[in-house]
Amino acid sequence: MLRWLITSRLRLREEKGFSESFAWQAFARLALAMVNGEDGKRSILDLEEGAVAVDEVMQREFSDQPSEERRRRAREWLRFECLGSGIVEEVAGNRIRFWHLTFQEFFAALQLAWRGDGEDPEEDWWPLVRKRLEDSQWRETIELFPGCLLDEGGVGRVDRLLNPVLSLRGTEPDLATLRGTEPDLATDARVAGIVSRLLQPLSVYQYRPRPEIADAYRNALERSLAIFTVEGATEVPVKIRIAAAEILGRAGDPRLAEGHDHFIEVSGCGGLHLAKYPVTVEEYQRFVEQRGCEEERFWGAAGWSAKSQGGWEAAEDWQEQLGTPNRPVVAVSWWELQEGREVRLHTESEWRQAAQPIPSDYPWGEAETDAERANFSPDMRPTVGSAMSVGVLPAGDVPFGHSDLASNVWGGVATI
Repeated sequence: MLRWLITSRLRLREEKGFSESFAWQAFARLALAMVNGEDGKRSILDLEEGAVAVDEVMQREFSDQPSEERRRRAREWLRFECLGSGIVEEVAGNRIRFWHLTFQEFFAALQLAWRGDGEDPEEDWWPLVRKRLEDSQWRETIELFPGCLLDEGGVGRVDRLLNPVLSLRGTEPDLATLRGTEPDLATDARVAGIVSRLLQPLSVYQYRPRPEIADAYRNALERSLAIFTVEGATEVPVKIRIAAAEILGRAGDPRLAEGHDHFIEVSGCGGLHLAKYPVTVEEYQRFVEQRGCEEERFWGAAGWSAKSQGGWEAAEDWQEQLGTPNRPVVAVSWWELQEGREVRLHTESEWRQAAQPIPSDYPWGEAETDAERANFSPDMRPTVGSAMSVGVLPAGDVPFGHSDLASNVWGGVATI
Protein backbone atom coordinates (compact mmCIF):
# COMPACT_ATOMS: atom_id res chain seq x y z
CA MET A 1 0.00 0.00 0.00
CA LEU A 2 2.74 2.45 0.94
CA ARG A 3 4.71 1.59 -2.18
CA TRP A 4 1.65 2.43 -4.29
CA LEU A 5 1.00 5.68 -2.39
CA ILE A 6 4.59 6.84 -2.81
CA THR A 7 4.83 5.87 -6.48
CA SER A 8 1.50 7.49 -7.37
CA ARG A 9 2.95 10.96 -6.59
CA LEU A 10 6.33 10.35 -8.19
CA ARG A 11 6.02 12.97 -10.95
CA LEU A 12 4.66 15.68 -8.64
CA ARG A 13 7.34 14.93 -6.07
CA GLU A 14 10.13 15.13 -8.65
CA GLU A 15 8.78 18.49 -9.83
CA LYS A 16 9.33 19.67 -6.26
CA GLY A 17 12.90 18.38 -6.38
CA PHE A 18 12.45 15.24 -4.23
CA SER A 19 13.10 11.67 -5.36
CA GLU A 20 11.20 8.49 -4.55
CA SER A 21 14.22 7.21 -2.61
CA PHE A 22 14.25 10.41 -0.57
CA ALA A 23 10.56 9.92 0.33
CA TRP A 24 11.12 6.38 1.63
CA GLN A 25 14.13 7.38 3.71
CA ALA A 26 12.52 10.55 5.07
CA PHE A 27 9.26 8.85 6.05
CA ALA A 28 11.25 6.12 7.81
CA ARG A 29 13.39 8.65 9.70
CA LEU A 30 10.30 10.62 10.68
CA ALA A 31 8.50 7.52 11.93
CA LEU A 32 11.38 6.24 14.07
CA ALA A 33 11.81 9.69 15.61
CA MET A 34 8.13 9.66 16.57
CA VAL A 35 8.19 6.13 17.98
CA ASN A 36 11.47 6.67 19.84
CA GLY A 37 10.84 10.04 21.44
CA GLU A 38 12.50 10.96 24.73
CA ASP A 39 9.07 11.16 26.39
CA GLY A 40 7.72 8.01 24.74
CA LYS A 41 5.91 7.26 21.53
CA ARG A 42 4.24 10.21 19.83
CA SER A 43 1.59 10.22 17.12
CA ILE A 44 1.82 13.97 16.35
CA LEU A 45 4.85 16.24 15.81
CA ASP A 46 5.22 19.96 15.26
CA LEU A 47 6.16 20.72 11.67
CA GLU A 48 9.53 22.04 12.80
CA GLU A 49 10.21 18.86 14.82
CA GLY A 50 9.40 16.86 11.72
CA ALA A 51 11.88 18.92 9.70
CA VAL A 52 14.58 18.21 12.31
CA ALA A 53 13.76 14.49 12.25
CA VAL A 54 14.44 14.19 8.49
CA ASP A 55 17.50 16.47 8.48
CA GLU A 56 20.00 13.65 8.07
CA VAL A 57 18.24 12.56 4.89
CA MET A 58 18.20 16.17 3.73
CA GLN A 59 21.96 16.39 4.26
CA ARG A 60 22.51 13.38 2.01
CA GLU A 61 20.16 14.63 -0.68
CA PHE A 62 21.15 18.32 -0.56
CA SER A 63 24.69 18.31 0.82
CA ASP A 64 25.60 21.57 -0.94
CA GLN A 65 22.92 23.61 0.84
CA PRO A 66 23.26 25.39 4.22
CA SER A 67 21.33 24.07 7.20
CA GLU A 68 18.65 26.77 7.17
CA GLU A 69 17.88 26.12 3.51
CA ARG A 70 17.71 22.39 4.16
CA ARG A 71 15.32 22.98 7.05
CA ARG A 72 13.11 25.14 4.83
CA ARG A 73 13.07 22.49 2.13
CA ALA A 74 12.22 19.83 4.72
CA ARG A 75 9.19 21.85 5.82
CA GLU A 76 8.25 22.30 2.17
CA TRP A 77 8.45 18.55 1.57
CA LEU A 78 6.34 17.74 4.63
CA ARG A 79 3.63 20.20 3.59
CA PHE A 80 3.67 18.74 0.07
CA GLU A 81 3.21 15.20 1.39
CA CYS A 82 0.39 16.36 3.66
CA LEU A 83 -1.56 17.51 0.57
CA GLY A 84 -3.04 14.27 -0.67
CA SER A 85 -0.24 11.74 -0.23
CA GLY A 86 -2.39 9.53 1.98
CA ILE A 87 0.66 8.90 4.16
CA VAL A 88 0.91 11.98 6.39
CA GLU A 89 -1.48 14.82 7.08
CA GLU A 90 -1.41 18.24 8.71
CA VAL A 91 -3.48 18.82 11.85
CA ALA A 92 -4.40 21.96 13.73
CA GLY A 93 -1.55 23.98 15.15
CA ASN A 94 0.97 23.47 12.35
CA ARG A 95 1.48 19.85 13.31
CA ILE A 96 1.72 16.59 11.35
CA ARG A 97 0.90 12.94 11.82
CA PHE A 98 0.74 9.74 9.80
CA TRP A 99 -2.66 9.03 8.29
CA HIS A 100 -2.71 5.67 10.06
CA LEU A 101 -0.67 4.64 13.08
CA THR A 102 0.29 1.38 11.34
CA PHE A 103 2.06 3.45 8.65
CA GLN A 104 4.16 5.06 11.37
CA GLU A 105 4.92 1.72 13.02
CA PHE A 106 5.88 0.07 9.74
CA PHE A 107 8.16 2.90 8.63
CA ALA A 108 9.83 2.84 12.06
CA ALA A 109 10.44 -0.91 11.72
CA LEU A 110 11.81 -0.36 8.22
CA GLN A 111 14.23 2.32 9.45
CA LEU A 112 15.48 -0.11 12.09
CA ALA A 113 15.97 -2.80 9.45
CA TRP A 114 18.12 -0.38 7.44
CA ARG A 115 20.51 -0.12 10.39
CA GLY A 116 23.44 -2.49 10.83
CA ASP A 117 23.29 -5.89 12.52
CA GLY A 118 25.97 -5.16 15.14
CA GLU A 119 26.17 -3.70 18.63
CA ASP A 120 26.82 0.00 17.91
CA PRO A 121 24.10 1.93 19.81
CA GLU A 122 24.16 4.73 17.23
CA GLU A 123 24.33 2.72 14.00
CA ASP A 124 22.86 -0.74 14.69
CA TRP A 125 19.36 -1.97 15.50
CA TRP A 126 20.01 -4.49 18.31
CA PRO A 127 20.85 -2.06 21.17
CA LEU A 128 17.58 -0.17 20.57
CA VAL A 129 15.45 -3.24 19.86
CA ARG A 130 16.75 -4.98 22.98
CA LYS A 131 15.50 -2.11 25.17
CA ARG A 132 12.08 -2.15 23.50
CA LEU A 133 11.28 -5.86 23.21
CA GLU A 134 8.69 -5.68 25.98
CA ASP A 135 7.70 -2.02 25.67
CA SER A 136 3.93 -1.91 25.06
CA GLN A 137 4.29 1.30 23.04
CA TRP A 138 6.62 -0.55 20.67
CA ARG A 139 4.55 -3.71 20.34
CA GLU A 140 3.46 -3.22 16.71
CA THR A 141 6.84 -1.92 15.56
CA ILE A 142 8.64 -4.90 17.12
CA GLU A 143 6.17 -7.32 15.53
CA LEU A 144 6.63 -5.70 12.11
CA PHE A 145 10.41 -5.61 12.45
CA PRO A 146 11.22 -9.29 11.64
CA GLY A 147 9.34 -9.05 8.34
CA CYS A 148 11.26 -5.89 7.44
CA LEU A 149 14.54 -7.65 8.25
CA LEU A 150 13.59 -10.55 6.03
CA ASP A 151 12.55 -8.25 3.17
CA GLU A 152 15.77 -6.26 3.48
CA GLY A 153 18.25 -9.11 3.74
CA GLY A 154 16.70 -12.57 3.91
CA VAL A 155 16.39 -15.25 6.55
CA GLY A 156 19.92 -14.75 7.86
CA ARG A 157 19.02 -11.34 9.23
CA VAL A 158 16.01 -12.79 11.06
CA ASP A 159 18.29 -15.44 12.54
CA ARG A 160 20.51 -12.61 13.75
CA LEU A 161 17.51 -11.20 15.61
CA LEU A 162 16.35 -14.46 17.19
CA ASN A 163 19.84 -15.53 18.22
CA PRO A 164 20.52 -12.60 20.61
CA VAL A 165 16.95 -12.72 21.94
CA LEU A 166 17.41 -16.39 22.86
CA SER A 167 20.82 -15.55 24.29
CA LEU A 168 19.00 -13.47 26.91
CA ARG A 169 18.38 -16.85 28.55
CA GLY A 170 22.02 -16.72 29.55
CA THR A 171 23.16 -19.50 27.21
CA GLU A 172 24.16 -19.48 23.57
CA PRO A 173 21.44 -21.24 21.51
CA ASP A 174 23.81 -23.76 19.96
CA LEU A 175 25.26 -24.68 23.37
CA ALA A 176 22.12 -24.54 25.52
CA THR A 177 21.62 -28.30 25.60
CA LEU A 178 25.33 -29.09 26.13
CA ARG A 179 26.31 -27.00 29.12
CA GLY A 180 24.10 -28.82 31.59
CA THR A 181 22.78 -25.55 33.04
CA GLU A 182 19.35 -24.07 32.52
CA PRO A 183 18.24 -20.44 32.84
CA ASP A 184 15.77 -19.58 35.55
CA LEU A 185 12.10 -20.17 34.77
CA ALA A 186 11.15 -16.48 34.78
CA THR A 187 13.75 -15.77 32.09
CA ASP A 188 12.62 -18.74 30.02
CA ALA A 189 8.99 -17.64 30.18
CA ARG A 190 9.94 -14.10 29.18
CA VAL A 191 12.19 -15.15 26.29
CA ALA A 192 9.82 -17.82 24.97
CA GLY A 193 7.04 -15.26 24.93
CA ILE A 194 9.15 -12.72 23.04
CA VAL A 195 10.29 -15.24 20.43
CA SER A 196 6.72 -16.46 19.97
CA ARG A 197 5.69 -12.89 19.21
CA LEU A 198 8.48 -12.49 16.66
CA LEU A 199 7.76 -15.79 14.92
CA GLN A 200 4.01 -15.32 14.61
CA PRO A 201 3.99 -12.70 11.81
CA LEU A 202 6.81 -14.54 10.02
CA SER A 203 4.48 -17.47 9.35
CA VAL A 204 3.23 -15.67 6.22
CA TYR A 205 6.80 -15.90 4.85
CA GLN A 206 7.02 -19.62 5.72
CA TYR A 207 10.20 -18.73 7.60
CA ARG A 208 12.04 -21.55 9.36
CA PRO A 209 14.85 -20.72 11.82
CA ARG A 210 18.16 -22.54 11.91
CA PRO A 211 17.89 -25.89 13.77
CA GLU A 212 19.90 -24.74 16.80
CA ILE A 213 17.69 -21.65 17.14
CA ALA A 214 14.53 -23.74 16.78
CA ASP A 215 15.81 -26.20 19.41
CA ALA A 216 16.62 -23.41 21.88
CA TYR A 217 13.19 -21.87 21.35
CA ARG A 218 11.40 -25.21 21.89
CA ASN A 219 13.44 -25.79 25.03
CA ALA A 220 12.51 -22.37 26.40
CA LEU A 221 8.85 -22.85 25.45
CA GLU A 222 8.58 -26.29 27.04
CA ARG A 223 10.21 -25.08 30.24
CA SER A 224 8.09 -21.93 30.35
CA LEU A 225 4.88 -23.98 30.54
CA ALA A 226 5.90 -24.77 34.12
CA ILE A 227 4.65 -21.29 35.07
CA PHE A 228 1.17 -22.83 34.97
CA THR A 229 2.06 -25.30 37.72
CA VAL A 230 2.07 -24.55 41.43
CA GLU A 231 5.79 -25.29 41.70
CA GLY A 232 6.75 -23.22 38.69
CA ALA A 233 4.55 -20.28 39.64
CA THR A 234 6.47 -19.85 42.89
CA GLU A 235 9.59 -19.07 40.81
CA VAL A 236 8.02 -16.46 38.56
CA PRO A 237 6.37 -13.21 39.74
CA VAL A 238 2.73 -12.94 38.74
CA LYS A 239 3.38 -9.92 36.49
CA ILE A 240 5.82 -11.93 34.39
CA ARG A 241 3.45 -14.93 34.29
CA ILE A 242 0.59 -12.74 33.08
CA ALA A 243 2.71 -11.12 30.37
CA ALA A 244 4.20 -14.43 29.21
CA ALA A 245 0.79 -16.09 29.09
CA GLU A 246 -0.64 -13.24 27.00
CA ILE A 247 2.18 -13.57 24.48
CA LEU A 248 1.87 -17.35 24.33
CA GLY A 249 -1.82 -16.90 23.68
CA ARG A 250 -1.23 -14.68 20.66
CA ALA A 251 1.40 -17.04 19.28
CA GLY A 252 -0.56 -20.23 19.97
CA ASP A 253 -0.85 -21.48 23.55
CA PRO A 254 0.30 -25.15 23.51
CA ARG A 255 -2.11 -25.91 26.37
CA LEU A 256 -5.09 -25.07 24.18
CA ALA A 257 -4.05 -26.75 20.93
CA GLU A 258 -7.01 -28.20 19.04
CA GLY A 259 -7.38 -31.89 19.74
CA HIS A 260 -6.26 -31.71 23.36
CA ASP A 261 -8.91 -32.99 25.76
CA HIS A 262 -9.02 -30.71 28.79
CA PHE A 263 -12.11 -32.22 30.42
CA ILE A 264 -11.65 -33.57 33.96
CA GLU A 265 -14.14 -35.87 35.63
CA VAL A 266 -15.97 -34.50 38.65
CA SER A 267 -16.41 -37.27 41.22
CA GLY A 268 -19.93 -37.75 42.49
CA CYS A 269 -21.64 -36.28 39.42
CA GLY A 270 -22.48 -39.42 37.49
CA GLY A 271 -19.57 -39.33 35.05
CA LEU A 272 -19.79 -35.62 34.32
CA HIS A 273 -16.57 -34.04 33.00
CA LEU A 274 -15.86 -30.34 33.53
CA ALA A 275 -13.39 -28.40 31.36
CA LYS A 276 -10.17 -27.52 33.17
CA TYR A 277 -10.42 -23.88 32.01
CA PRO A 278 -13.27 -21.49 31.30
CA VAL A 279 -14.11 -21.45 27.58
CA THR A 280 -11.41 -19.36 25.94
CA VAL A 281 -11.56 -16.89 23.08
CA GLU A 282 -9.62 -19.39 20.95
CA GLU A 283 -12.18 -22.13 21.59
CA TYR A 284 -15.12 -19.82 20.98
CA GLN A 285 -13.46 -18.66 17.76
CA ARG A 286 -13.77 -22.21 16.41
CA PHE A 287 -17.50 -22.03 17.14
CA VAL A 288 -17.73 -18.75 15.20
CA GLU A 289 -15.62 -20.00 12.29
CA GLN A 290 -17.75 -23.15 12.03
CA ARG A 291 -20.76 -20.84 11.64
CA GLY A 292 -22.18 -21.85 15.00
CA CYS A 293 -23.85 -18.45 15.27
CA GLU A 294 -25.84 -19.33 12.15
CA GLU A 295 -27.15 -22.74 13.27
CA GLU A 296 -30.32 -22.81 15.36
CA ARG A 297 -29.53 -26.27 16.75
CA PHE A 298 -26.85 -24.76 19.00
CA TRP A 299 -29.22 -22.23 20.48
CA GLY A 300 -32.64 -23.74 21.07
CA ALA A 301 -35.88 -21.91 20.32
CA ALA A 302 -35.58 -19.26 23.04
CA GLY A 303 -31.89 -18.63 22.36
CA TRP A 304 -32.42 -18.40 18.61
CA SER A 305 -35.19 -15.87 19.12
CA ALA A 306 -33.01 -13.75 21.41
CA LYS A 307 -30.07 -13.99 18.99
CA SER A 308 -32.21 -12.98 16.02
CA GLN A 309 -33.73 -10.02 17.84
CA GLY A 310 -30.34 -8.87 19.09
CA GLY A 311 -28.53 -9.42 15.80
CA TRP A 312 -25.75 -11.35 17.53
CA GLU A 313 -22.99 -12.61 15.21
CA ALA A 314 -20.28 -13.21 17.79
CA ALA A 315 -19.37 -12.15 21.31
CA GLU A 316 -19.50 -8.47 22.18
CA ASP A 317 -16.28 -6.58 21.29
CA TRP A 318 -15.25 -9.70 19.41
CA GLN A 319 -12.46 -8.16 17.33
CA GLU A 320 -10.84 -6.81 20.49
CA GLN A 321 -11.18 -10.16 22.26
CA LEU A 322 -9.41 -11.93 19.38
CA GLY A 323 -6.22 -10.15 20.44
CA THR A 324 -6.08 -12.30 23.62
CA PRO A 325 -6.93 -15.86 22.50
CA ASN A 326 -6.19 -17.62 25.79
CA ARG A 327 -8.30 -15.35 27.95
CA PRO A 328 -11.81 -16.52 28.83
CA VAL A 329 -14.33 -15.39 26.24
CA VAL A 330 -16.73 -12.83 27.75
CA ALA A 331 -20.01 -11.16 26.80
CA VAL A 332 -21.61 -14.30 25.35
CA SER A 333 -25.10 -15.59 26.07
CA TRP A 334 -25.68 -18.71 28.10
CA TRP A 335 -27.47 -20.33 25.15
CA GLU A 336 -24.29 -20.63 23.15
CA LEU A 337 -22.31 -23.86 23.03
CA GLN A 338 -18.97 -24.60 21.41
CA GLU A 339 -17.49 -27.24 19.11
CA GLY A 340 -19.39 -30.17 17.64
CA ARG A 341 -19.77 -32.34 20.72
CA GLU A 342 -22.30 -32.80 23.50
CA VAL A 343 -21.33 -29.81 25.61
CA ARG A 344 -23.38 -27.69 27.97
CA LEU A 345 -22.93 -25.25 30.81
CA HIS A 346 -22.83 -26.71 34.29
CA THR A 347 -25.53 -26.29 36.89
CA GLU A 348 -24.94 -24.56 40.21
CA SER A 349 -24.85 -27.85 42.09
CA GLU A 350 -22.33 -29.29 39.62
CA TRP A 351 -20.13 -26.23 40.04
CA ARG A 352 -20.28 -26.61 43.83
CA GLN A 353 -19.29 -30.26 43.61
CA ALA A 354 -16.30 -29.41 41.45
CA ALA A 355 -15.26 -26.32 43.38
CA GLN A 356 -15.80 -27.62 46.92
CA PRO A 357 -15.68 -31.40 47.07
CA ILE A 358 -14.37 -30.98 50.62
CA PRO A 359 -16.12 -28.30 52.72
CA SER A 360 -13.87 -25.24 52.92
CA ASP A 361 -14.03 -21.46 52.79
CA TYR A 362 -12.60 -21.32 49.25
CA PRO A 363 -12.33 -23.72 46.30
CA TRP A 364 -8.60 -24.15 46.94
CA GLY A 365 -9.01 -24.71 50.68
CA GLU A 366 -8.78 -22.50 53.75
CA ALA A 367 -5.95 -20.14 52.69
CA GLU A 368 -6.98 -16.51 52.44
CA THR A 369 -7.58 -15.02 49.00
CA ASP A 370 -4.56 -13.26 47.53
CA ALA A 371 -3.06 -12.32 44.16
CA GLU A 372 -1.63 -15.86 43.74
CA ARG A 373 -5.04 -17.52 44.00
CA ALA A 374 -7.64 -15.20 42.51
CA ASN A 375 -8.09 -12.35 40.07
CA PHE A 376 -11.04 -10.73 41.75
CA SER A 377 -10.44 -6.98 42.12
CA PRO A 378 -8.45 -4.17 40.46
CA ASP A 379 -5.82 -4.48 43.19
CA MET A 380 -5.15 -8.04 42.03
CA ARG A 381 -4.59 -7.08 38.38
CA PRO A 382 -1.14 -5.50 38.21
CA THR A 383 -0.75 -5.64 34.44
CA VAL A 384 -4.03 -6.66 32.82
CA GLY A 385 -6.81 -4.60 34.37
CA SER A 386 -9.41 -7.17 33.31
CA ALA A 387 -9.59 -10.92 32.77
CA MET A 388 -6.23 -12.67 32.56
CA SER A 389 -5.19 -15.72 30.56
CA VAL A 390 -6.57 -18.97 31.93
CA GLY A 391 -4.54 -20.96 34.41
CA VAL A 392 -2.11 -18.20 35.39
CA LEU A 393 -2.90 -18.68 39.11
CA PRO A 394 -2.40 -22.43 39.71
CA ALA A 395 -2.38 -21.94 43.48
CA GLY A 396 -6.10 -21.24 43.08
CA ASP A 397 -6.83 -24.55 41.33
CA VAL A 398 -9.44 -26.78 42.96
CA PRO A 399 -8.77 -30.36 44.14
CA PHE A 400 -9.95 -32.02 40.91
CA GLY A 401 -7.55 -29.81 38.92
CA HIS A 402 -9.89 -27.18 37.47
CA SER A 403 -8.65 -23.59 37.17
CA ASP A 404 -10.26 -20.18 37.66
CA LEU A 405 -13.49 -21.47 39.19
CA ALA A 406 -13.60 -18.70 41.77
CA SER A 407 -12.25 -15.64 39.97
CA ASN A 408 -11.19 -14.02 36.68
CA VAL A 409 -14.61 -13.76 34.99
CA TRP A 410 -18.26 -14.23 35.82
CA GLY A 411 -19.77 -17.28 34.20
CA GLY A 412 -19.16 -20.96 33.83
CA VAL A 413 -17.11 -23.58 32.04
CA ALA A 414 -18.33 -26.27 29.70
CA THR A 415 -19.37 -29.77 30.81
CA ILE A 416 -19.99 -33.01 28.96
